[in-house]
Amino acid sequence: MSTTFAPDRCPVEPRPDAYESFAALDLGDGSLIIFEGDVRGAWIESTISVARDEAL
Repeated sequence: MSTTFAPDRCPVEPRPDAYESFAALDLGDGSLIIFEGDVRGAWIESTISVARDEAL
């Protein structure tokens, strides 16, 4: 995967091993929930959990 930078900068190849998968969910009150590891699984799990809470 390549990235494009401004012409005055050196192009840098991203290193997949240098990044960890994570996602953040902003709750709107200044709180963040950070998901690490299996981001997709955590997102699906949290979405189902929120849907259950709203149904109650």
